[in-house]
Amino acid sequence: MLRLVVRGAGAVVLLGGLGAFNVGMMAVRQRIRRIGIRRSFGATSARVFGAIMLESVVATVLAGLAAVALAVVVVRNLPLADWLNNGVPIADAPGFPVQAAVEGLVAAAGVGALAGLLPALLAVRVQVIDAIRF
Repeated sequence: MLRLVVRGAGAVVLLGGLGAFNVGMMAVRQRIRRIGIRRSFGATSARVFGAIMLESVVATVLAGLAAVALAVVVVRNLPLADWLNNGVPIADAPGFPVQAAVEGLVAAAGVGALAGLLPALLAVRVQVIDAIRF
């Protein structure tokens, strides 16, 4: 049941992908001239698409890694014996759920891919002459 609740909270976090999408759109709009210049020097549509997607995915995975590191620090430093066992030492402290961390990183990569899809398509569709003139 707890896993379902955590996954539901993760689904709500997908709304944070909207912020990543907004940042990606603004980055493409700000760099539209540079994209046009790259295209004029022979960069293919696939290279431009890949660059924008890679930027978005790497940004969200790095944010996911930072969140996992913060979660590890918090879990390792919580006074579990005081909270759960009235000060009596706990024989076996629960381990950090590695599977949840991996699922979180995969979800972060998925959110990054979804958030970078439309900005990457926008960057690919720009006409070279219009982008340089912009």
